[in-house]
Amino acid sequence: MRKKKWSLLMTLIILSMIFNMVLTFADSSGPIKIGSTYYPTLNAALAAAVDGDTIVLLQDVTEIVVYTVLPNKNLRIDGQGHTIYGGTNPDFSCALRLSGEGTLILKDITLKGQNLVMTKPAYMEMIGLSVLGKVNVFSEGLSRWDWP
Repeated sequence: MRKKKWSLLMTLIILSMIFNMVLTFADSSGPIKIGSTYYPTLNAALAAAVDGDTIVLLQDVTEIVVYTVLPNKNLRIDGQGHTIYGGTNPDFSCALRLSGEGTLILKDITLKGQNLVMTKPAYMEMIGLSVLGKVNVFSEGLSRWDWP
């Protein structure tokens, strides 16, 4: 009887350890992360980010990113050499659409889409930014730049 209880206890401990490992690995995957938290999309990471966060791309991202940079919110996206492809339609897509009054710093990132759109007085600093294809940068109330 004592041997059965011991075996049952060991089985429960092992199952508990396996369950915890599954939960740990399930939470530690995704193409984007902030600190030790992973996100399935860049839009989700931007929504969850707080002032001063650095969002790190772990792989290329294919989505149309629409984000309002909140006042007094300063964020950084570290692309680590990856690309944001603005959706799946090569003829009409927007890699990044920004508005708001906060600060967004893009570092070591490539934007590939039809447009990079900035409206309102959003501040953006670009470090190591590559733009592929015909990309227009619009800034409401300022000027417009076109790259062929």
